[in-house]
Amino acid sequence: MAYPDPVDLVKTWLATNLAVTEVQWETNPNLPAARPNLAYSLPLVHLARVAAPGSTWLTLNKPKLDIVAYAATHTAAADLAGDIHTAMLFDLPGHTTTGGAFVRAVACDVDPVSIPYDNRAISRVGATYRLVIHFDPTSGS
Repeated sequence: MAYPDPVDLVKTWLATNLAVTEVQWETNPNLPAARPNLAYSLPLVHLARVAAPGSTWLTLNKPKLDIVAYAATHTAAADLAGDIHTAMLFDLPGHTTTGGAFVRAVACDVDPVSIPYDNRAISRVGATYRLVIHFDPTSGS
C-alpha cells in the first residue's frame, strides 16, 4: 500500500469540513488551462504539491502544499483563504483517514498573501502549508 496522496487527503478533508458552500475544488496542476472559463467557476480552491523534503521513514511523509483561493473580489478570495488557513492550522492536525493516514502537524510556511493574476476580474490569495503525515499501511483500506 502506498502513501495516501496528500493533495487528495487535504482536498477531501477541506471539502467535507470547511464551513463554506458552493466552492469548486481543483487539483489539476495545469490551472488555468484546465479551466478556460475560470471566471465562471468562482469561487475555486486550487491545491498542488510543491517541492519539499518528502518522506523520511517508511511511515512518515512531510509534504508541502500550495493552496490558492480564487474569487471575483479580493475580499472574497482573502476570506476564503483565511477560512482555509484557520482550518488547516487548528482543525486538520489530529485527523485520521480511513486509509490509515494520521495528520500529526500542519505549519504555514507562507501566510495567505495576494497573488497577481492576469485577469483583473479574478482575485487570488494563496498560502503554503507543510504537513507531517504518519501512515500505517496495516490499517484501513
